[in-house]
Amino acid sequence: MPNHEALTEDLLQYRASLVSARATAQGERDKQLLTLSTAALAFSSTLMQKFFGLNAADSTATTLFIILAWTCWGFVILSVVLSLGSTSQANATAIRQIDSGTIYEQKPGRYWDSITTVLNIASSTFFVLGILFFILFSATNIKG
Repeated sequence: MPNHEALTEDLLQYRASLVSARATAQGERDKQLLTLSTAALAFSSTLMQKFFGLNAADSTATTLFIILAWTCWGFVILSVVLSLGSTSQANATAIRQIDSGTIYEQKPGRYWDSITTVLNIASSTFFVLGILFFILFSATNIKG
């Protein structure tokens, strides 16, 4: 149990926000997984029916573009899921740092915070790349 008398008011408020964020992250994980999984299934199904069913993706380059788009979006899902877990770990680590009085001696959340940052950047990057590959896929399938 932390020694609350030794902690400043600001630090106590910060600790309370970390506890709240940790609880919220767990609930959001399920929502994100459900939303992303459903969207990926619907998107894949639509593409299979609308494009592949009509032999639209008959060239190697066209097939490569859609596979790259799906791969990028798969990495987005993976990055987001891993980021939710690393966020929870970073918050738990920061809480322990506050409780032990080492919060000012170490980076809050320690390496978990850095992992979360990298995963957040990766998810945004892969999302944009997925859109670009999808645009290339669509452009190579426009018959006109």
